[in-house]
Amino acid sequence: MTFVNQTKQTIHAVATFCRQIKLDRYLAILLASFWLLVTPAYANPVDANSNHNTDARALGQQIHNRLEQTDRGSDRPKTTGEFLDEARGDVPLDERFHNIVRDSAESLKQLGQEYSGGVQENIRAAQGKINESGKNLIENDRG
Repeated sequence: MTFVNQTKQTIHAVATFCRQIKLDRYLAILLASFWLLVTPAYANPVDANSNHNTDARALGQQIHNRLEQTDRGSDRPKTTGEFLDEARGDVPLDERFHNIVRDSAESLKQLGQEYSGGVQENIRAAQGKINESGKNLIENDRG
């Protein structure tokens, strides 16, 4: 059997397996869960009584402050231009590879910290809303 035929059979077997276990459902659940955990709890739709511009500016400032905090402790390139300038330099290939691995590990660590911070913030906001809803329910039952 040739390599091409083996590859085709393997791809067909994987595709058949994915269809049998309904992988698309699991993927949809995974994406929905990720979206719920990442979306801030305070990201409410705009209503007529809220000052959306002030909220948007405050959120933008909060994001900007987080990015500045992250960038302060990092030596890795942050833009494509900085990365290309570093790549065009006279740095040996093995050292460049080491730098790329180091920078990737650093960025993944930062991503994990931001993700866990966002999840914790969402949990705190959700707990506050749940407590507020509970208080409103109790007040409505009494009144």
